[in-house]
Amino acid sequence: MKDDHTPPMSNHDTLSRPTKITSTLSAATLLSISIYSSTTVTLLLPLILSPTLALLYYNSTLPTHHRPPLQTLLYTYLFTSTLSTAALLLVQAILAYTAAYILFGSDTAWFLREFQTVTREYDIRDDAHRAQRAAFAARPSYWVFMVFMTTVLAGCEEVQKYCSIKFAARYDEERRGKDERVIVDARTYVLYGATAGIAFATVEMWMFLVAGAAKASSNYELVRTAMGRFCIGMAAHLLCGVGTAVNVVRKERMGMMRVVMRSALCHGVVNFGLMGFSAARGHVGWVHPEDVMGSVICLAMSAGGIGLLGWLVWEDLQGMGLKVE
Repeated sequence: MKDDHTPPMSNHDTLSRPTKITSTLSAATLLSISIYSSTTVTLLLPLILSPTLALLYYNSTLPTHHRPPLQTLLYTYLFTSTLSTAALLLVQAILAYTAAYILFGSDTAWFLREFQTVTREYDIRDDAHRAQRAAFAARPSYWVFMVFMTTVLAGCEEVQKYCSIKFAARYDEERRGKDERVIVDARTYVLYGATAGIAFATVEMWMFLVAGAAKASSNYELVRTAMGRFCIGMAAHLLCGVGTAVNVVRKERMGMMRVVMRSALCHGVVNFGLMGFSAARGHVGWVHPEDVMGSVICLAMSAGGIGLLGWLVWEDLQGMGLKVE
């Protein structure tokens, strides 16, 4: 005989029809564009999506009272990787163009073309072109632009993660009034921060690969970009998202800018170190070093910044009584 007091089945893993349709269309679009752009990009999709799959698996292993609803997790992921990222890119483009025009005047068009299209050593046409770029990279105004780019523009990305976290929490707060099994606690916030970080890093890595496929001279270049974005970009954005979520929990009465400040500073310092190193070598924009010493220096700077942020976030999680299970 069935027990009338058996608790109802948890709806943590159920998805609404709009969520299923949106998720399916997003996956189909991702796959279609990847196939059209390059076979290599298509083959790299398992690597690109592995953090997303790991996050979903980790969430599924948590006890129900610590597990955010799958519906909210996917909403947050899709919101961050589509509408939120599109708005972010528009804002960053407007800010970057405005700053460039103020700092460089009539040289703005040349600067933007060089910044966006010359990303490898062999993109430099000749010695005259190299000398022109080196002279521009030595301008004080260019270093001012790099400071702006690695603070304000990088800060915009951390604000985006903050908005995604608050979006998820508010959605769950509304659901909690309808379903007492929906619990919004510190661990939930942290998982939403991780979701926002992974979502942005995933779409960023994918866009870089699709754009790079059009001009890559070899598959090695795409694989190198993928590994750099995976090992450095993914780790950095994940930690920034979790760090921001921790501050949301600890400092709910503080303003948004103070909440995202630490993540934005760590993000900006790493970016400025890499861009400054490239500028010191006479480059406008980021040009991947081809020599071993240059690569080691860039990896060391990236690892140092990510390691520091990781240590700070770990200390915060331990202080809140949370740990990776």
